Amino acid sequence: MESVTYKCLDGFYNIYGKLDVVTCLSDSTWSDIEEFCQRSCYSPSRYRFARPRLEDIKTYYPANTRVTYICRPGYDTIPGISSVVTCLENNYTWTNLPVFCEGKSCGDPGKPENGEVVILTNLLFSAKVNFICAEGYILVGVSSAQCVLKGDGVEWKPEPPKCQRQTSPTKSPTSENKPFGKETTNRGTEFTMSHAEDVPKSKPEIGRITGIVAGSVVAVIFLAASIVACLKRTHLWHPSTS
Repeated sequence: MESVTYKCLDGFYNIYGKLDVVTCLSDSTWSDIEEFCQRSCYSPSRYRFARPRLEDIKTYYPANTRVTYICRPGYDTIPGISSVVTCLENNYTWTNLPVFCEGKSCGDPGKPENGEVVILTNLLFSAKVNFICAEGYILVGVSSAQCVLKGDGVEWKPEPPKCQRQTSPTKSPTSENKPFGKETTNRGTEFTMSHAEDVPKSKPEIGRITGIVAGSVVAVIFLAASIVACLKRTHLWHPSTS
């Protein structure tokens, strides 16, 4: 026994309980078939803030079918705005769904001490904020937070970071880099400079002047002694007598 299965055209859907198959009978005729296709709207759209009620989801949607939407988690219903769409008979399209839900508010995200919070859009569900620190401070932790679901409500995650004061490493003085001042040693009091270039090049150092003067005095004394010895050997030395 032969049979033929029909298929609905685009924009039409099978009516529940209606057969879509005909059979070749013994008298070489086909069995009767009732209208099993019906014009229908396409499945209702899904939205970021809302979805159709489960009881309103069907396999097809004849003209004048009404579908009610509900807010998704993280959103609250805005009073006075319709949440129902209808399948129009003239062109089998849905009426427009107004925005009847708004995100729940996470409230004040808080800010780190010695820092600020930067609100990018708003403080509602799925919003993000950034954290920055004041000059002279560095951020320790995450630099942003987001308003996320928590049970039936919403909250900021993660918690605000901390702003820590920047510290510069302390350099210990070395023999090549001593601070200017005086230092007492077993040789007496010596003066030091942090860098050689700190001393004006046009002025001689005190230590060098002292060394030069002392050396000159010794040289003069030695020269005088040599002259006296020479005169004695030549009998030209006549020291005065009192």
